[in-house]
Amino acid sequence: MLAVASEEAEAAQRAIDEHWKSGLDEQARAAADASIDLDAEVWNCPACTAAFPRGSARCPECGLRFG
Repeated sequence: MLAVASEEAEAAQRAIDEHWKSGLDEQARAAADASIDLDAEVWNCPACTAAFPRGSARCPECGLRFG
C-alpha cells in the first residue's frame, strides 16, 4: 500500500505504472496496455494476446478469467 496526498494520486499511479512496465518486454507491455472489446466477435486476451471466440469465461491459452 502506498499513501499519497489526493492531489498527487494520479502522478503516483503513473509513476507506479511506468516503473512496473519498465521490467516488461515489448510484447508484455502491449499486452498490459490491451483491453478486450466485449462487442467484438473475437476477443484477444490482454495477458497472452491469444484470440478466441467471444463469450468465453477464461482464455483458452493462459487461463485468465474474465468477468
